[in-house]
Amino acid sequence: MRLKAENAKTGEARTLMLVGDLAELIDRRWHARLFTRITSKVFVSDYVFHRTGQPIEDFRGHVAMKISGHKTESMYQRYNIVSESDLRAAAEKTQLYLDTLPSERLSTS
Repeated sequence: MRLKAENAKTGEARTLMLVGDLAELIDRRWHARLFTRITSKVFVSDYVFHRTGQPIEDFRGHVAMKISGHKTESMYQRYNIVSESDLRAAAEKTQLYLDTLPSERLSTS
């Protein structure tokens, strides 16, 4: 999946590698773009993640900085240099790890 530069907070395009469960989640959300309004008319959202057609504004939370151990945004950005092959390898390794977990730990109920 590609994030266009004009849609990125930093103004830089990004590539997100989607494999396994994450790829399936995005595929389900892509197909869940239909929504209705008070008139019961069906619309198709421009957004994969939306609330009644409106974009969800904030997915931030600096989780990646916590995972990597960076304390400031500037240090995180300084070391945020990876290739697309590195991103794909990381996504595949994450999925391999998730596949080893007991299935009840992955439930979201």
